[in-house]
Amino acid sequence: MKQYLLLLIMLLSTARLFSQVYSQELPENIRERLLWIKANTKLKLDSCRTNIFVGNLRIGFLSEKLICNTVSLEDIDQYAQYLNWKIVYDDEMIARMIQLLNNEYRQDELDTLVNRQMVFYDQDSWYEQRAMDEMQADTSKVFLQVKDSLNRNRDREVHPGLYQDFDVFQYLGLDTTARCHFLVDSIKIALREETTNRYLKTYVSIIKDIVMQCGFIKDKRLIEPLINLYNKLKKNNTEDEEDQRSLIYQVKWSLFSMRVEPYYSNVLKSLIYSLDEVRKMEFAGPLYALAEILNNQDSFRELSKYMFSDAPTGATSEYGFQGHAYYDAFKYIKKFIENEDLQKMISAKDFNIDIEKNRQKVYDWMQKNYGKYKIKRAW
Repeated sequence: MKQYLLLLIMLLSTARLFSQVYSQELPENIRERLLWIKANTKLKLDSCRTNIFVGNLRIGFLSEKLICNTVSLEDIDQYAQYLNWKIVYDDEMIARMIQLLNNEYRQDELDTLVNRQMVFYDQDSWYEQRAMDEMQADTSKVFLQVKDSLNRNRDREVHPGLYQDFDVFQYLGLDTTARCHFLVDSIKIALREETTNRYLKTYVSIIKDIVMQCGFIKDKRLIEPLINLYNKLKKNNTEDEEDQRSLIYQVKWSLFSMRVEPYYSNVLKSLIYSLDEVRKMEFAGPLYALAEILNNQDSFRELSKYMFSDAPTGATSEYGFQGHAYYDAFKYIKKFIENEDLQKMISAKDFNIDIEKNRQKVYDWMQKNYGKYKIKRAW
């Protein structure tokens, strides 16, 4: 209930600003959708460390999904000039993203996380048990030696029975209660410091989603934190940590989508192949980068080469390699190149039924009309 109340408060706090800025430009249903996305995204960014289940960052993953269920896809472009990521991410949210990318904590959230963990440790007298274990390890050798010596050398008239543990404690003058309290306090202090340091070295679980959003937002303030994160991950990279390799890959692609050098040029080189190389590919590269990230005359001409590639474009653990590059290339060309003669050609029923046999026609048109593509905006 609390999370819904918080979400409602955030919606109301941003509604006034949105109504002033976009009341004339955007229809009410789109404005309401943007308000909802903004509030959910902000809530997720604010609470992602202390309550991962609050808010939803992924609802803002752009393209037509930005305003899904609010307006028909055919009408989206008429509002394109008003729709961009800056509507959703304000300065406060950008600052929070930078904080997360730098793995910095608000003091309140760090205290909350550490205190939760300390309470967990305090269950079932864990501190006391550990203190007793340390006391036993520290004193057991001396204790047993003294007990053995007392029993071997005891005066049977003064002490006819064997010395017991309590007798040894009295003889040694050990104050176990005071010693135990001291160790418990020491253990708590050390464990709090250890727990704090562990959190300071651990990135939030949704860091990959945040990095991905950076590539869409393209705010210059995010570049330096992304580069720092990339360098840190590369320095500490180990081949057996799949999650870390995946995060490095995503940081690199976000920097690429923001046109940051040398990452942009390095990735771009990896996307350009000759037609013969494309034909011989055993696995096709990320074609969405050509269509949705680069989204220009050169990238679509490059994409057209894949009309001659049968290489798979995806893989799953269950079915192995799947998909065909020529089909994905055709899908992107049909979606983004809006020239009427091309659309008329590829929308014909017979053409769509047998794309494989018609791929030469698509390729030829793309070569002939290079520089004249009417490219739909990639969100």
